[in-house]
Parts: sequence; structure tokens; C-alpha cells
Amino acid sequence: MRTATAAVAVIVLALTAAACDGGGSYHQGAAPGTNAKAPASGAAPDPDSAAAKAIVAMVDRAEAMRSVHVVSVQQRGGKTATLAGINSWGGPDAGAVVTAAPAALGMQGMNHHDRMEMRTLDGFEYVQVDPPAAGPNKGKGWLRFTLAATMGEEVAAAMSEQMDYSPVHRLLLMPSSGPVTLIGRETVEGRPTVHYRGTVPADARIVAARKVPESAGVDVWVGADGLPVRMVSDDGKERITDVFSDFGGVVRIQQPPAAQTIVPPPPTSATA
Repeated sequence: MRTATAAVAVIVLALTAAACDGGGSYHQGAAPGTNAKAPASGAAPDPDSAAAKAIVAMVDRAEAMRSVHVVSVQQRGGKTATLAGINSWGGPDAGAVVTAAPAALGMQGMNHHDRMEMRTLDGFEYVQVDPPAAGPNKGKGWLRFTLAATMGEEVAAAMSEQMDYSPVHRLLLMPSSGPVTLIGRETVEGRPTVHYRGTVPADARIVAARKVPESAGVDVWVGADGLPVRMVSDDGKERITDVFSDFGGVVRIQQPPAAQTIVPPPPTSATA
């Protein structure tokens, strides 16, 4: 079970790149967990540049939506995992539902199908597994974890906040983290886009708990409708490519039926 739990933790961390900024305007103040450091490049940030303003406008446009389909390719340590599914934010049904190959997540011992589904909502992660053939959980095809038990209280709190915002929300920190560069016009996924590049800091809580790099280089391609088409982030250890489509209204992410869900007992504290 430890292998499965670790795999779920990695995937949940990668599912959302957003961070809560405490409410009000989408771009007033720093997001919780922000690493307030000078730009690594040494160049001064210019939040009033046309490119920086374009990034803020793109995020505001995305936040006004409530859901998006994402195909995410995650490369780390010579391994590649591809996830596809829906992110929903900005309401009581905020969360994510995605599918991936079990082997890509190290869960092939628990799910022998070509693809498996995972749902993240309300502080829980639900993972499709092979139903046990016998025992008290006979026939149950879902396994539930709490985010806190999987990743720790601090990271779980950060991830829960992130569920309230779109997957590109943290790009609001790009203009204050260094220069935002206009790369140019490019055709991406068959669509005309404008390509921008900058740096985004990681949430300090996740940095401390997961020992990840403090910032990542980010490229984002913005379509003619003002919404992101592709985003690539690379922190030197992991490269994530997200392709966005079908931005829309609220999508309700539902829990699997309780009668079909295996709920592991809570961990017990060691006693002297």
C-alpha cells in the first residue's frame, strides 16, 4: 500500500498548479506559500509590461470559467506519465477527475486495466482498483485516501486551496518573479497562439514538505480567445506539459458510491 500511496501523492501534486491568493481580485497580493525572492535571472520584474499584463488578463479569463479538460504529460527521472481529465473549480463541487495508465503511476499491482480513474475532491483521493474477490471489501472497486494522510497536513492544506482556482492561477505570480518575455506567434494544437515565457515560484509549503525546487520556468501559449492552450513548466527535476481544451461552466465532481468504496482504517500512533 505504501507504493500506491506514494504514487497518488505525486499525481495529486501534479494535477493542480494553482494556489489560493486569499480572495478579492484575482491579482491582488501574493498567494499563500509564496517564496518572496528576487528573480533568479537577476533581471528586474516589470509587472507593467505588455507581456506581464497579457498573462494577468489570461489568468483572469480562465478564472471566469469553471472547468477545463486537461491532458498532462509529466516527465521525471526518465519516466513519463500521461493523465487526461477534467479540472473543476470555484464552487462546492471543485475537484478533478482523471484517467491514467496504472503502470505509469506504479499501481499496476492494484489495477490490471489499461486505464484507471482517479477523483480528487473534498480532501479525499479516490482511486479505481481491482475489486477484491473475497473478504469484507469484496466487489468494491474504489480505494479512498485522505490527502492529509497521503501527503501531510501542510501539503494537503495547500492542495485544498488550489482546488478553488483554475490550473493556471499561479501564473499570476509570474510578473513579480522576473521579466515576462513575449516569444512570438505560434500555431499550437492547430490553433493560433501567442507564446510567453517567465518564472513562477512554488508554494513554500510544498517546497518544504516535498523538497521540490523553489521555482520553475514556465512557457504558456495563449489562444485568440484569451485562454491558455498549452503550458509547460520545468523545475529542473520534473517537466510537465499541460494541453487545455473545452473551457466551460461548472462540472460536478462526484464521490464514488460509498458501497463501492474501500476506506482504510486511520493510521495508529506508535505507543511507548
